[in-house]
Parts: sequence; C-alpha cells; structure tokens
Amino acid sequence: YQVKRWSYKRTENYGSGHYKLNDTPGEELLPVFSAHVSEDGKGLFLAVPDMKPSMQIEISYKINAADGYVMNNRFWATAHDLPPANLNGNGFPNLNIEELLLSASRTLEANRDEEEQEISLERGRQLFRRTGCIGCHSIDGTEKGYYGPSMQDLFGSARSLDNGTKATADSAYIRESILYPERKIVEGYGQEMPSFVGILTDDEIASITQYIRSLNSGKSSSP
Repeated sequence: YQVKRWSYKRTENYGSGHYKLNDTPGEELLPVFSAHVSEDGKGLFLAVPDMKPSMQIEISYKINAADGYVMNNRFWATAHDLPPANLNGNGFPNLNIEELLLSASRTLEANRDEEEQEISLERGRQLFRRTGCIGCHSIDGTEKGYYGPSMQDLFGSARSLDNGTKATADSAYIRESILYPERKIVEGYGQEMPSFVGILTDDEIASITQYIRSLNSGKSSSP
C-alpha cells in the first residue's frame, strides 16, 4: 500500500500543480506502518501517521488474492473531517492504537525511502503516456485534433511564441514548459496545458525530455 496527499492552488491558470500542506511544491508520501483486515474480511485498516485534512489523498494498492489474482489499482478521496478511529465499531476489536504506535518506528524508514529510478528514454516513453501527454501532443507530426503542437522534430527547433518572440526547444525550454506552461505559449495555441509542479520529479522530466528528443528525424515510436 502507498498513501500520498497534496493540495491544489486556485488561480486564473488552467489546472494546478501539486502542493504540500505547507504550500511548497510537491506531494507528501505518508508511510503505511501496517495493514489489517477486519473480522468479516470486508474492511481494511491502514495505520498511517500524521493524517490531516487535505484536498487530495491517493491510496494505491497491489494485492495478491488467495487464488492468485492480482489487484493493482488506486483511488482518491478528500479528507474534510478526521475523527478518531473507531476500531471496535468498524470490525477491528483486536487492534490497539498504542501497540500500533510502538511498532511504527520499525517500519518508518523503509516506507519513507522511495526507490530511485534511472533517467531513461523508455521511462520517458511510459511517463509521456501515463501523464496524459499523448492526449494533447502527437508524436508523428499530426496537428489536427490536438490541443498542443506535435512532439515530432520538436527538440532543438525554433518555436514562434504568441508574444512575437522565438525560443529554442532545448532541455531548459521543455522543463519550463512542463512546470510553467503559461510562460511560453506557442503561436497558434492557447494556454490549455496544466502545470506539473510537484507532480513530476527532476529525473522524470529528464526522462520525458530524452523521449521527446528521440522523436527527431523520424525516430518516433508509439508510446
């Protein structure tokens, strides 16, 4: 199990990046100390510390059922009110909050450490699809039916902006476009792209940049 939380900022711009509860960019990964099934087998209690009201909570899970079936999914919720856990009333009479707190220190560090991943073209290809980039930007030069310009032959090209200036689509340009898309809007396109501040890490952006670069000179491939 994995639990993350973040908030949004309401502005005049389209969409919002992800922000921690202290208003700094990013998401907070909350360690899951332990997981417990209720007596009737229909409920699940996750021991998660430092729960606070937040706009968005994402709970991911990967469960191997007894028959071998793998359940791998996630769901989201908004935490408005957080009353004390009613363990007995919800089918967990054998759980004790004090005992859960005592055992938490053994697993805290393991849950805080996120696996580091290499910067790679293949990872960029997967992220380009998973984050929805493919829905707004084609990879084969097609412009019709897309909200944004095609990624084919984008890297290193001169981009005409709506303010009359030009910019070179290098690594810095792509990074800025991902994090702050309202700063440089390509001529002929509106500001429809959301910010990915706090959503994509530096190495994820670098991987996406590698993938975009690979789409030059007819080297595009389906993500």
